[in-house]
Amino acid sequence: MAKEKKNSSLVRLDKYLSRGAIVKRSEVSGLVRKNRITVNEKIIKDPGTKINPDTDTVRLDNKVINYNKFEYIMMNKPSGVISALSDNHDKTVMDLIDFENERHNKNLSIVGRLDKDTEGLLIITNDGDFNHKMLSPLNHVDKEYICLLAAIDDKMNISDILTSAYKDKIIADFKKGIDFKEFTSKEAEIQFIDKSDEVFSYESDYYKSLDKDNTAAARVRIHEGKYHQVKRMFEHFGLKVLYLKRISFGNIELDNNLKAGEYKNIDIKDWGKPDAISSDLQRRFN
Repeated sequence: MAKEKKNSSLVRLDKYLSRGAIVKRSEVSGLVRKNRITVNEKIIKDPGTKINPDTDTVRLDNKVINYNKFEYIMMNKPSGVISALSDNHDKTVMDLIDFENERHNKNLSIVGRLDKDTEGLLIITNDGDFNHKMLSPLNHVDKEYICLLAAIDDKMNISDILTSAYKDKIIADFKKGIDFKEFTSKEAEIQFIDKSDEVFSYESDYYKSLDKDNTAAARVRIHEGKYHQVKRMFEHFGLKVLYLKRISFGNIELDNNLKAGEYKNIDIKDWGKPDAISSDLQRRFN
């Protein structure tokens, strides 16, 4: 067992267990009194014992407990909820997390915000380095969306607008980049798909409630994240986005088993090395 000395790698046993096991920090004293915790096969008598997570082996009821310094939450964000830590008026994604009955890190932040009416993949973590590298414009991390489109002019038929030639123009202009007043969008990809595509089979009650007459569907992949970017790109072509959902962020894909508003903890290592992320971040996934 590591000696108690000033070492930044040492942590208190009760803190270690509260992050690595289904146990509250306040419950560790009781477990210690019952001799249920060992470190390097020695029974621990003091919940404040300092251990080294890199070298010491901690067991609870003879089961090895791993220390999770960082927490990563995958959420299927629902419409009507804002991507904020707190708000005086609107419900936030943090309000959806059950901090009272579940053990979560209190220093969580949101990786890449979604508009209030946008649904889909949201990553919430206390890993600031991961957050920064996923959002840095230098890394060009892909974000993929599915969307339901309609004509801005309600009197127009969507099929009259989205002719084969006009679809080709949209695809080409997405790839070339679209000029806006304050920026030109980077290369993006778009694929027009059928509304019966399997990707829409997991959609929320909000999506199901939408009138889908006179609409079209598409998948879009962008490599940046300007304000209302996807919506503004379609507006450039006389189209409005009725529904928008992010389905992937880098190599991380939304779990289709998560209903709108649901979330789960994930292990980032399960997703491999995102191709578009810097080598420093790639090494974190090894």
